[in-house]
Amino acid sequence: MARREVTGKRPLATRDLPRRRLGDADEEDQDEGEDEEEPSRAEGDEPPRRREASEKPRRRSGGCGVSADPKAIEPSRHAEPDEDDGSEQPRIRGPPLAFSIKQFCQLHAISRELFFKARREGWGPKIMKCGSRTLVSVEAAAEWRRQREEVATAAAAAAA
Repeated sequence: MARREVTGKRPLATRDLPRRRLGDADEEDQDEGEDEEEPSRAEGDEPPRRREASEKPRRRSGGCGVSADPKAIEPSRHAEPDEDDGSEQPRIRGPPLAFSIKQFCQLHAISRELFFKARREGWGPKIMKCGSRTLVSVEAAAEWRRQREEVATAAAAAAA
């Protein structure tokens, strides 16, 4: 951690939130007329331990407080997914039918610069436009690979 003299910034001071054990009731939740005694610890019970610096702080439940029932299920921050009523079309699974330029270059281990150079010089793969997207079909990619193999084979035969 850098010192203040080096960075020119003040160190961050984080406040330590009070720890609450499961089952402790909020002061607001207790009725004003009832005087409940605080549960005392038995001799064998250890006091709540402090969090180590390497441990992450625990998240508090979203404004609901801690439940008095230890077996209660705490509400989650995320809504439950809706039941699948079948109105949505299922996603198509399987191999892709076309690649974006980025995907094509990653799959063939070439740079985007080489892709565009090949297109300019006429030995790049055939492309198709879908709206504003530029795609390379699976068939065009396979045909381009076959052409590259033929050129490499012819160059090797000429060199030998």
